[in-house]
Amino acid sequence: MSTVRPPDSVSAVLPPLAPLDRIDRRLTVSEYYHAAIGCHPQSHARAHDVVIILEGVGAVDPVTWQAALDQAAEANPGARLRLVGKRQNARWVSDGLPPQLRVVDGCTWDGRSDEGVEALFGADLDLEAGRAAEVLVVRADPQARDIKLIFRVSHAVMDGVGTLHFMQDTFRALRGEPLLGSNATYTDTDLMRDGPARTVWPAKAEIAGMMGGVQGEARGGTWRRISLDGPQPNLLPRIVALLAEYTRRHSDKTARIGIPANLRRHAPDLLATMNFTGMTYVDLPPDVAIDIDDIKQRLKVLRDGNADMNYRKIFELMRYLPFAWVDGMVSINDKNYRTPNLHETAVLTVLGSFKKALFSGGGFAAESMYCLPQLENVFVAVARLQGHYEVCVGMPRVFASNGRMDELLDFMTRRLST
Repeated sequence: MSTVRPPDSVSAVLPPLAPLDRIDRRLTVSEYYHAAIGCHPQSHARAHDVVIILEGVGAVDPVTWQAALDQAAEANPGARLRLVGKRQNARWVSDGLPPQLRVVDGCTWDGRSDEGVEALFGADLDLEAGRAAEVLVVRADPQARDIKLIFRVSHAVMDGVGTLHFMQDTFRALRGEPLLGSNATYTDTDLMRDGPARTVWPAKAEIAGMMGGVQGEARGGTWRRISLDGPQPNLLPRIVALLAEYTRRHSDKTARIGIPANLRRHAPDLLATMNFTGMTYVDLPPDVAIDIDDIKQRLKVLRDGNADMNYRKIFELMRYLPFAWVDGMVSINDKNYRTPNLHETAVLTVLGSFKKALFSGGGFAAESMYCLPQLENVFVAVARLQGHYEVCVGMPRVFASNGRMDELLDFMTRRLST
């Protein structure tokens, strides 16, 4: 006889949380998906990386910082994963390198757009070599006090919240404080399968494109950054509203905004660098008025109904396919980049709100923080550091062409400034 799990309970099937000093397990479906992106020879997608950037002032001693990264990676084995095996036998083992510090001098990249940033990254991270993350110190010259710290991690090993957890432990090490470490004895798949039950599902709908279709031949993606100061009440529903409103300029179909949700809320004591993210979708059909209070209610229904617990057993079949096949089926490539199959109108991720002190130490004082967006569709990434908001907007170049990116940014800036 099957047991129906209450929507707000964590199943006793899940093992108790305990300090984690090593990892040796198969990849989950979400990890396999992220590891696959960029592997097809005709793919236009870059490897999926989480890139969080801190801008601040100070002086960074490379030896001290590498020691702190080593210490944080020792406490969080998810920061030193190496990929072994293929397809359904693909596994993580935590014998890879801790994130390596790399100093880049002579850089004039302003951090406002993608122009010039790719030269900083160079080669892709190498999961099979155990090089799943790196930290860049970017400055104009060795004496410069203005510094950009770039934490770059393969999305196959960490999500955004997991990367922030590792960043915080790095700064704890720099300040000589006890580290939080990791205690995740189960994965995102385990939590979605055995945790609180999902009770709401997205309706079938024709999904609107946001930017008026494909224009031009340019490949790849582009992003821009806008900054906001002062209080921003109801920021999440306000951005959902403006994205839907802008979409209606170009389409009479349903605006579906995908919002990555932090699954750690279902296990409040969970400490993990690994992926614990589920996607939720806010649908605004064309016959529904765009209203902030209505959007807030829709978000509440999704949260209360555990819409982020979106595991389906059929997804497991993905792990029986080579990475290149998975990438060829789901990514933008030579065959489909002019006829994209949209799963959502746009993606909106909000990293959260943090105090500057969390990301200060080792001679560095943080002033602002932002997260680079993925570029397969319209993607908006929001981060807040002590009352200062940074919003990065990215999309494929065939959506941004002919001044449409500028038009969207002007629209967003006006709406978010009022």
